[in-house]
Parts: sequence; C-alpha cells; structure tokens
Amino acid sequence: MSTARAPKALGGTTGGLFLYLPDVDAAFRRAVEAGCKVLMPVTDMFWGDRFGKLEDPFGNQWSLATHKEDVSRREQVERAKSAMAKLSPGGPDARDPRLGHHRRRRQALYGGELESRA
Repeated sequence: MSTARAPKALGGTTGGLFLYLPDVDAAFRRAVEAGCKVLMPVTDMFWGDRFGKLEDPFGNQWSLATHKEDVSRREQVERAKSAMAKLSPGGPDARDPRLGHHRRRRQALYGGELESRA
C-alpha cells in the first residue's frame, strides 16, 4: 500500500513535472479539458521554447513545452531584456524603491546596465 499523499492534502507541492512534447498546444488543451487549472498560458519564450504551466486537480504542477528554435546565448540575453521590459511597462521599478530588487536581479542575471525606463 502506498503512503504517498497528494499535494493538496499537504497544503502545496514541493516539486513539479516538466515535459517536452511534440505539440504543447494540443497537450495543454487536453489537460485543461480534463480539469487542469492554467497557471501560465502557453507562450513563446525568449529561450526558444513554447511553454505553459498547469495544476492538476490533485495539486501537482506541470510545465509543458515544445522546443521551437535554438537561440544563441547573446540572442537570449537580448530577448530576455525585452521580455523583462514588457513585464514592467513604464519602468515602475526605476521609480519605486520597493521594486528596485527586480531591476538588480535582472542586471545580475543578464549582465550589463539595462536601459532606464524612468
């Protein structure tokens, strides 16, 4: 007999599953139809994957992806900068000291000075 308990029974999950699939959109749609909750819709990501995240009815979190293109490190850095800028339109982190750690984190991750959006 198994002694395993579902994440919902434990109040959350400490892990997740990540699957690369031939067609992430079709798999994601089937999972939602089967009762999964969308945590992040399927999106083209800056590193070259099409990626989305779900939670099943038991509380397990699933990340699903299809690799679409190989992206050089240099191009990933440029795409990441653009993606991060879109997350904070108008640059609130440049004006709000409570959000400054996000800017410092991006600089540490992607190197160099990011343009000011003040």
